[in-house]
Amino acid sequence: MSRKRKGLIAALVVVVFLLVNHVASLVTTPLIFNRIFASESFDPSLVPGLVDYQDIQASYPRTEFSFLSNGAKLQGYFYDNPASTKCVVFSPGISDPADGYLNWESACYDEGYDVVSFDGYGKGKSEGEDMRGLPEAKEDLSALLSFLNTSAWAGDPLYLLGHSQGAYASACVMREKPKNVKAIATISAMNSAEETVMEFARRKVSFLADLSWPYVTTYERYLFDSDSFLTAVDGLNISAIPALIAQGDADKTIPLESLSLYRHQKEISDPNAHYALFSGEQGGHESILYSLAALQYQNEVSLSLEAEEKEKGAALTKEELRAFYQTIDDWRYSAVNPDLLKAIFTLFAAQ
Repeated sequence: MSRKRKGLIAALVVVVFLLVNHVASLVTTPLIFNRIFASESFDPSLVPGLVDYQDIQASYPRTEFSFLSNGAKLQGYFYDNPASTKCVVFSPGISDPADGYLNWESACYDEGYDVVSFDGYGKGKSEGEDMRGLPEAKEDLSALLSFLNTSAWAGDPLYLLGHSQGAYASACVMREKPKNVKAIATISAMNSAEETVMEFARRKVSFLADLSWPYVTTYERYLFDSDSFLTAVDGLNISAIPALIAQGDADKTIPLESLSLYRHQKEISDPNAHYALFSGEQGGHESILYSLAALQYQNEVSLSLEAEEKEKGAALTKEELRAFYQTIDDWRYSAVNPDLLKAIFTLFAAQ
């Protein structure tokens, strides 16, 4: 076979490979997003130690309201603290509705603040077939803040607090310099949606994510336009908002040395930014939220569940799990990290 013929065959193989990769990427990219951001059913009875609003509504009365984000009606909750004219706006993490953070929302109320929380797009009681992507949280929060500024609560000083995706949203939305926001606190925040979605894609589909990289980022830009480029660093630098950036050094979801906002300290020019790094048992993505006593109790509950399943010789059924979880002291299990809480409200109180 001549050298020229071999070259043509090699070129044809490359063209066919690129064509197949192009077609496969067009098909798989929406599927990758659907796997990462699919809405998850939320059954409080199957979440260990989760505070049930029905058990606390007498102490923490709330009003429900709705607002629009990207054409979908989202569910909001307002806890009116009669002793306060200041309001914490809490943004939840990537898969949880607002009631997944009732321990933190009630703690904010106990600190003397009104509290607003909400179910993001595709979560809880809100509309939306799925959660769309990370920038959706920023767009939902932006829509909520616009709603608040035209509601009966307009003019109240606002303090943004979020975890994970909600923390990313709280920083990014500051690029818009929303009215009346006095300070923010981010817990386990990522910096970039594009970086994070690619890492999440690798965790779901391995090397296929890298083959589809141009398509994944283009698809995100198709969904969110310029919001897909936003970074938490930009939001802080543009607004110079007083901010607390809290991170765990053993976070496996948003690792400290790769995806975290915390690692970008040298790029953050916001002179009002403060930092808090948690380690040991409180160094995880979720464990940073809890007190050491709560984490110890969670471990005891886990060991007790393992013992139950070992005795049965199989995993517990859903009904058996519900019965087991009913024996848990929810407040003890979900007690918030007091050092983190103090750092947040020391900052908020100073503004």
